[in-house]
Amino acid sequence: MFRTFGLTERLKVQFRAEALNVFNHPNFALGLQWDGNTNVSDPSQFGIINYTIGSNSASGNSGKGTGERQFRFGMRVFF
Repeated sequence: MFRTFGLTERLKVQFRAEALNVFNHPNFALGLQWDGNTNVSDPSQFGIINYTIGSNSASGNSGKGTGERQFRFGMRVFF
């Protein structure tokens, strides 16, 4: 969401707010991981969910994605 306020005829300020994963639902990762050669990397882990997307506990997952609830605020000045 954003809202623009006119301070003068030429000067405007815009306030921005963003919310990610507002309801804080977990996004579960797939239990089946592929090694790139269409072989399962560990067949004993088939169907087991070991981590959620956005967590740093998984190997090869850099924490990107929608993890915990996040809010971002910003302000822009137009002149």
